[in-house]
Amino acid sequence: MVKATNKLVSTEVEFEKLDPIGNGQGANSDVYKIRDVQLDTMRAVKQIETSKFSDIDEYFSEAQKMHKSAHPNVVPVHFAGIGTDNSKDYVYTVMNYYPKGSLSGLHEQRPLTVEEIIRFSLQFLTGIAYIHSKGILHFDIKPSNVLLKNDGVAAVTDFGIAEWLHSSTVTEPEFYLPHVTPERITTTQQSELTDIYHAGLTLYRLCNMPQEWEEQLRVAKNQRPDPDQSLAHAVIDGRFPDLDTFLPHIPQKLREVIRKATAIHPDDRYNTIREMMNELGTVKRYLKWQMKPSGSDTGHEAWEMKDSNGRDFRIQICENGSDWSIETTKTVNTTQKILACCTDGIDSHQKALKRVQTFIRSQDIGVT
Repeated sequence: MVKATNKLVSTEVEFEKLDPIGNGQGANSDVYKIRDVQLDTMRAVKQIETSKFSDIDEYFSEAQKMHKSAHPNVVPVHFAGIGTDNSKDYVYTVMNYYPKGSLSGLHEQRPLTVEEIIRFSLQFLTGIAYIHSKGILHFDIKPSNVLLKNDGVAAVTDFGIAEWLHSSTVTEPEFYLPHVTPERITTTQQSELTDIYHAGLTLYRLCNMPQEWEEQLRVAKNQRPDPDQSLAHAVIDGRFPDLDTFLPHIPQKLREVIRKATAIHPDDRYNTIREMMNELGTVKRYLKWQMKPSGSDTGHEAWEMKDSNGRDFRIQICENGSDWSIETTKTVNTTQKILACCTDGIDSHQKALKRVQTFIRSQDIGVT
């Protein structure tokens, strides 16, 4: 049982620490599911050792920023205080507990439809736009920092390295290396355009399989003896991330939004999050398409969609030795399905993916 106090307002809370939340703990902080003893309800708590702070004024900085950012698309803070656990002093920030987890967790379970990507993105971007209006930069936008509330709405969390925007640019504090911006590498000066870049990377990750991102990151880090320097060169050179790589069902307009948000030169990006949201809202095509990994060792993949008339469409890549083939299925009614082998003898997986993209973009999706 942990007791945390906030001497600023003479408050004390008591909670029972339960399970850790997330895929592993953070570099400087841990997040746990807790039971609020006073209210007998489940919440989440972020704990940071007080030894991590050089200035006592930093203790409640994150909680203050989140409290000033109260918004439906920002995770609310209920309490911040200092407590002792296992003979160590911690700063505790108590927030809502959302059992649905984060966008990262959902994406690891299954690929998202285009409709889901657009909906979740517009929601968390609304939260970012709001904190910008309050003069706060987040600096750590990524799938694991976007939580899904009980009603399925996306909300931004983790203001651990957020900063107040007192001028046109600020220096970014510690950051998440895979989301390093080109300007961070060359000048260290950051602005709202940093959050726009991070938001673009978050969208990019949702538009591909998690394994694709991890493989690109691995390759980028292994180009030089120093992984950090290697990644920096890949970012500046435009080799990481690979903005030509998307799953076949991702519309061209969505790809263009991501490319603009992640432009190497900040002046080439959107000027504001709202401008980015307006462009994202114009994505209207292929919203229902979703990738369905088969889990087969032969590498079968499928893309499925149900149209407004209730008809099911399916495009499947099948591997046969060194060749690939594509089959399409259209369900006309509950009893009749039309199956066709559209093409075979494709000599690479990449070419098969390109062919799938062609089928998705055609009105009859290759089925007659």
